[in-house]
Amino acid sequence: MHENEKSTNVLRRYVERRERCGDLVPPVKRLVFFIYDFTYAKELAPILGRIAPNCVVFNVGIPKMKTFPLLPTAESRYVADFISLFLLGGNACETLRVLHIFNFISLDPHLEKILKKCRKLRHLTVSNIDDVAVFELEFIESVVLDSCDFSITMFDENFADV
Repeated sequence: MHENEKSTNVLRRYVERRERCGDLVPPVKRLVFFIYDFTYAKELAPILGRIAPNCVVFNVGIPKMKTFPLLPTAESRYVADFISLFLLGGNACETLRVLHIFNFISLDPHLEKILKKCRKLRHLTVSNIDDVAVFELEFIESVVLDSCDFSITMFDENFADV
């Protein structure tokens, strides 16, 4: 049995036991998901959607943790697919308010289409941007570009010179 299949089976058994307990188990409101290689993450997304169907805060990756097993373009595609499958796996589209993405991501129409389904989403953090295209989410109230090398703007330098 492949190592990834073992991990998936362990998570499935955990979810089944958790679901059998019903109301005795508190709901998962905050989920932090870190995986070294997102190649197989899409297999875990529906399972995590069952663990945290009413997730309010979702961290994809860990801040300042660099993995780089994949090229940024490939990782950004896998991360977007993972987020899409996670949101489809439960009710998270209806409840998600805060999304932190610390892995590579492309701010493109594909991700925009995924996130537009999350009408309660108010905050977005991105840390590693592979590509930027036209990207608009009118309901977002705050965005943090964490470690994106965008923290110093020409206006910041002008104020610093004064």
